Amino acid sequence: MVSIRRSAFSLFSRLNRLPLARRGLRQFSPLLRSVKFNHPELWSDDYDDLGEWAENLTYYESGVYFPVHLGDLIGDGRYRVLHKLGNGAFAQVWLAKDLRPGGHGYVSIKIVPADASEARILKYLRRCPQTHPGSKHVMQLLDHFTIHAPMMSYEGLVLEVMSRNAFRVVQSAPHGKLSLRNGSLASRQVAMGLDYLHQCGIAHGDLHTGNVCFTTSGLNRLNEAQVLNILGEPEIRRIKRRDGRPLSSSMPRYTVRPQAFPQTGWELKIIDLGQEKRTAFFFNQKPESIITPDILRAPEMLKACSSLEWDYRIDLWALGCLIYELFVGKSPFESPRPDALAWEMTGMIDELPQHRRSRFNFERFIDPEGSDADSLFRSQKIGKPKDVYRPLEESITADYDWIGGELTHDELRSLAGLLREILVMNPMERKAAGEVAEHRWLLDHMRGADSGLMPSE
Repeated sequence: MVSIRRSAFSLFSRLNRLPLARRGLRQFSPLLRSVKFNHPELWSDDYDDLGEWAENLTYYESGVYFPVHLGDLIGDGRYRVLHKLGNGAFAQVWLAKDLRPGGHGYVSIKIVPADASEARILKYLRRCPQTHPGSKHVMQLLDHFTIHAPMMSYEGLVLEVMSRNAFRVVQSAPHGKLSLRNGSLASRQVAMGLDYLHQCGIAHGDLHTGNVCFTTSGLNRLNEAQVLNILGEPEIRRIKRRDGRPLSSSMPRYTVRPQAFPQTGWELKIIDLGQEKRTAFFFNQKPESIITPDILRAPEMLKACSSLEWDYRIDLWALGCLIYELFVGKSPFESPRPDALAWEMTGMIDELPQHRRSRFNFERFIDPEGSDADSLFRSQKIGKPKDVYRPLEESITADYDWIGGELTHDELRSLAGLLREILVMNPMERKAAGEVAEHRWLLDHMRGADSGLMPSE
């Protein structure tokens, strides 16, 4: 279902930028909005199907996940597990209660393989000065402990409890996008957090709306029954082998449906600092490759021969894409393959640097006879990029108007002006995260938004 909706949205959004097709596509918007985002996982044939919300059981078999049960005492008995908050590609996150008097109260615990880079980066940030205003917009490590298991060792990262991520908040907002003031507030906080990371010599490498979460407040004033009432009683499903054999020691007895706390304010933090060794990195310790989502990759990452061709400024490009999504409800780019993505960037932003153009095959996109919507369906040759993809200023208006919202065309043009300073082909010319955070357009429009209250959309 995910791929169907995303593919459909990508197709119609791309066609929406074509002058001949835009008017007729409005009728399809209710259909596309009615298709829900689900996250089906891959399953091992050895086990009963547990439903689309359950984790991938093969992750336990391979040692990526550590088996945890409700009520478990972990961290030398200091933390009692109460509920599950999330399943990730490389770890699970659990809600727990710190049993030590005067401790942290309710916490989230992320259990990762001991060699995961996230533990090292979070420990380093713990030693960094907290005087930078962006430090409060990056997930902070409260405590950590080691779990020794038969297959391997794990690190328990004790973190703050967060609520929904920005992707979910944007999806559920009116028109599927944030209001002018809330989008400005959220954008500035992400830019501040990213500037803090960069000042500490760390690149995130995987910045997107799914890795930005809103904070919770007031949990430690509630008892366990009240907290579980907010999340709902844990829903569990027993794990059974289809051949009837007993479960291995690496497999939990049951799985728990993840639940997220509702959003109660507009303070947010950047999370997931290095899910594995190919995401977040120190400036002086770049990985050879990185798992940034394709549509968020900076131009210098496309068909790069080595990591020498890119650096922490890939985060700035991702920041521009994130800001676009907060206000418009979708990413500015959708092409899944390097050649097509570079072609799309060329049409919307600018020409690629001369030394990089030869790496891409644009010939198959060029139709000398025209570039109308009909030729798009007749062949892959769809004309010059400027004919097919509108400039950023026009694309952002077309994407925004497709479903609608409160921003005027003048405000959208001003937003495009900000993005023009971030989405720059030459990484050396991109506006730094700290400069984005202090941009006059964001500061002017976030007035009236209150990070402690939920302004109406």
